[in-house]
Amino acid sequence: MNAAATAAPSPVNVPGGPCYLREIWDECGLIKRLENSGYVPKVAGRDAGSLARSFNAPFVDLALGRGKLRAFIYANAALADADYAKADTAGQGECPPPRTAKYGGTLLHSANMIAILEADNENTCVRIGDLVNAGLPKLERK
Repeated sequence: MNAAATAAPSPVNVPGGPCYLREIWDECGLIKRLENSGYVPKVAGRDAGSLARSFNAPFVDLALGRGKLRAFIYANAALADADYAKADTAGQGECPPPRTAKYGGTLLHSANMIAILEADNENTCVRIGDLVNAGLPKLERK
């Protein structure tokens, strides 16, 4: 029997609890990725609901200095893809977005996460966009 088949899965991440990196987006993996990129994210709030029926997943609001990131974290990529496909994405790729942007920020999508980035400078937009689009967090090595 190989080691991968006998290894126990990582425990579920609980906000405020120990952080176990997994190959999906969760609050822990997102915060770690931001910290590794030089940001000091602060949890500004969480909600188990959705935003105006556009994104049907729990979300976490992260303060990033003068910016803000609201991350909707879905159980799997298929659910995120379905909501993203229904979203009005016209003009949402501009960074920073025009003041008329529907979601109030730049819309980012990666696997099982949809995020709205509110930032007032292009450097922050590019850096956060790159770290979200860089791929999923890697499994924790023990």
